Amino acid sequence: MALARPLKDYTHVGTMMSDWIFGNIPFVFFIFFLGLIYIANSNFADKQVRQIQALEKEIKDLKWRYNEAKANVMLSTKQSEIEKRVEPFGLRATNQRTKRIVVK
Repeated sequence: MALARPLKDYTHVGTMMSDWIFGNIPFVFFIFFLGLIYIANSNFADKQVRQIQALEKEIKDLKWRYNEAKANVMLSTKQSEIEKRVEPFGLRATNQRTKRIVVK
């Protein structure tokens, strides 16, 4: 007779579980919303990192161009370079002292 215990009714467990799930739907949606925000934030951060890297590369290229242009200007404004460029026009540097004109 020990085996003849009455079986427990477990049907109320299923209804309790469904009641709990439907009772917590706002929380489930909140967690889902937070997950979407997390994914969107991660994608936005990756996009920003790629954009920053592209801008850093562009800045590096522009700095290189600036230094190259600056070096070319400094070279072309040397007195010896200017003398070479104006020589075909018949101009040359003199070794005489400059004359001063004084107006009274």
